[in-house]
Amino acid sequence: MEIIIAMYEISEEERKIRLEREENERKENLRRNAEEIYYDLYNKELNKTKELIKEA
Repeated sequence: MEIIIAMYEISEEERKIRLEREENERKENLRRNAEEIYYDLYNKELNKTKELIKEA
């Protein structure tokens, strides 16, 4: 019986670790996506500014 309980506890710990890892991966993906969007917008604004300077 103790072996079964120990195996259950180990599997619960593994599940917690897996869930934590998945959550960290999700956060990292969100951060990367936000960073990409930020730089895309930044580059668009930079290009607009360059065009305005050329026109001036």
